Amino acid sequence: NLDVVDIDGAVDMASTLTLNAAGANVSADDVFGRIDFFDQDGGGTAAGTTSRIESVAVGAVGASKLTFSTSTSGSGNRSSLTEKLVIDESGNVGIGTTSPDLKLDVSHGTTSQYVATFQNTADNLELQLGTTTGALLNIQGRVISSNSSYNIALNAEGGNVGIGTATPASKLHLESGNAHNKLSITSTASGGTGYDAVIDLLGSASNSECAINMGINGDADREAIKTYQ
Repeated sequence: NLDVVDIDGAVDMASTLTLNAAGANVSADDVFGRIDFFDQDGGGTAAGTTSRIESVAVGAVGASKLTFSTSTSGSGNRSSLTEKLVIDESGNVGIGTTSPDLKLDVSHGTTSQYVATFQNTADNLELQLGTTTGALLNIQGRVISSNSSYNIALNAEGGNVGIGTATPASKLHLESGNAHNKLSITSTASGGTGYDAVIDLLGSASNSECAINMGINGDADREAIKTYQ
């Protein structure tokens, strides 16, 4: 055990543990300080370091990053250390990458797997982000206990949703710079009764009016399908 206390034992002063690298000249990748976690039982390998935290120089002067490395176990043997998480000199956090591009950069090297999950265990729900079979980017809602699919909502508390536009003017606004565009509703099932594809235009008032307008920007009513009560 290591206890760090003030010289006078007072509780009103902060205690400090300093790891000071020797040498006045600093180069890139020099280690300012290191904490190693030692494993006396390496399985089939010799005893050695199983985890590590390092402060590493970035460039020659001043800047540093903090790295966290761990080992894995295969066939009962401890592996060599590999860096799993880094906080770089800009404050970006990288998980699975040594060079994060954003404030949080999570990298995964296995195809058709989710990369991250956000859970609320009180509601037994989670949101998964990643890729599925066929290299399709996917956002998936799930029930934690059963791993079954669950509904997700966009802007459930208000606001518009835009696809292809940063300034959606309606609850769902699709915009494209292409000359020819299509919105598809496709059913891959067969058999059964009822309609295979349905568009509901529903109002809550007894005199609700609904319309599908067809035209050009600035003249949306050139052609229209309308209903009146």
